[in-house]
Amino acid sequence: MMISYGAFNADDLCGDTLSEYLVSVEADLRIEDGGTQVYSELDFPVAELARNLLAWLKSPHQDDFLFKSESFEEVGSVKICRVEGKWTIGSVYYPDCVSRPTDWGTVEDACRAFIYMVRNDLERFGFDSTWILDE
Repeated sequence: MMISYGAFNADDLCGDTLSEYLVSVEADLRIEDGGTQVYSELDFPVAELARNLLAWLKSPHQDDFLFKSESFEEVGSVKICRVEGKWTIGSVYYPDCVSRPTDWGTVEDACRAFIYMVRNDLERFGFDSTWILDE
């Protein structure tokens, strides 16, 4: 399972509020499972996703993750759900295309790798990643 992206940019950033950073720092998102694409989206708010994933990972008991974004009307453009003691990742936009069920450690590793990548790119662009990502 891998959550990654390309074409990281802040081209639409025109303010200095946290909300503006969260929706304006974008990239072309890819979610893959064993080389199979589960979900992809151009100009996805990766900073907002990273911040939400980080908060979710810090929660004491892991409920399903349904990404609620200011950029999408639907909740769950990225969703991580428990299925019979395992976890899958997918999107409400493609309900029939989800990853194979996997253990919690694999999900956590994929989320943390994604957050790390976003944090590094924010710093590379000169942004304060702690302010943007950490609650």
